[in-house]
Parts: sequence; C-alpha cells; structure tokens
Amino acid sequence: MDLELHTFKTFKIYQPKNGYRFSIEPFILAHSLTHIINHKNDKKKIVDFGSGCGIIAILIATKLPLSTIFAIEQNKNFKDIIKKNLTLNDINNVIIDDIESIKTNSIDIFVSNPPYFTTQGYRFSKRYSSEKFSTQIEIEDIIKHAKRALKNKGTLLLSFHPSRMVELLQILKNHNFGIQYIQPIYGDFDKKACCFIIHSKLSGKDNTQIYEPLFISRDSDWLVM
Repeated sequence: MDLELHTFKTFKIYQPKNGYRFSIEPFILAHSLTHIINHKNDKKKIVDFGSGCGIIAILIATKLPLSTIFAIEQNKNFKDIIKKNLTLNDINNVIIDDIESIKTNSIDIFVSNPPYFTTQGYRFSKRYSSEKFSTQIEIEDIIKHAKRALKNKGTLLLSFHPSRMVELLQILKNHNFGIQYIQPIYGDFDKKACCFIIHSKLSGKDNTQIYEPLFISRDSDWLVM
C-alpha cells in the first residue's frame, strides 16, 4: 500500500495515497474532548473505534499524554499504518487492539467517526466501501460495543450524518444512553450541515443542549493541530 505523509502543526501522519482520506471530523472529535475533560493531566481510558490510520488516537494522545488510548482497527494494513504513525510521532500511550479484548465496564470515553452512508440511500462506492458505507458494521453494533466497554456514566462521542440523526437518537435511547449535547458542523455559512457531533452518557439522563455550530471555512485554522 502506497502511503503519503501529511504534516500538521503538532504531528505528522501517513495515510494511504489512494483511497478514502480523513476529513475534519477527527479534529472536531478530539477538540470536543475539551468539553468533557477539564485537565490534560487527567488519566482516562479511551477507545478510538475504527481507528483507520490512527489520526483520532494520535490527536487524543497528544492532548492527553497521561491517558491510555485503545486504537481499535480490524484492517491489518491500517494497523500497520497506525504502528508507523505512532513511531513517527514518538507516542507511547496508544495501544492497538481488538474490541473483544477491551474489558467490560473499563472505558471512560468511547470515540468513533463511523461510516454513516447506507447502500440504500446513496450510490455505493466499492473504493470507499468500509470507510464511508456501513457495509461491515452498523451504527447499532458500534453502540453495543460502547455499551459493553463503557463504565456507568461513561461518555460516547460520535460524529454522524444529519440524514440519520433520528435513527441514531432512537438507537441511543434503546441502549440507555442519555443525550448531553449535539453540535452541528457546516462546511460554510450558506451550506447545509455536513455532519454533527453527539455526546451521550451511558445510563445518564437526557440533558440535551444544542451547541454553537462549527464552520469548517471559519474554524479549521484553530481546529487543526
């Protein structure tokens, strides 16, 4: 697999030269942790589910150097890329693992940027099949994994597409997650929301707030580390 190196303000990262590329969501998810964790020296156990090249795990590890991040990825090629990126950035608080190895009720925060398009609703792309389309794992499966892994009152932090918001809210309710906040993300001021961030708590009460929207055209300079 041919790789391409990308250099950001505080880290470098390899990702496949051809294929699906990460977008702004990993940076927004990592930034969203500032609403949840008050101090960088807090020691948390955090799952990055569907880690890909490891960008979310690396962003979180940089922000929270005393926390342990479990990068969960089933694709062997991507696991190798994560290893390469951890070495490149001299990060030692990320563990590459399988979801089955995570102990029940052991995780403080479960983060995921899952594939959210369905083959019924959008033209299917074989090139991006597992990255953009929920062909191998459905959102409810991810939530079930989070429910098992999280401690009581643990945090589930997801990015998802507005076209499936009602479905996601219902699934979260069915699995005893209380919604804390929703934050819409826009590409620009005259565009529809491209995604949203949702923060929920296992066995928590609904206390839903709608946060101020983020605009990629305006906010990407400070979001991208």
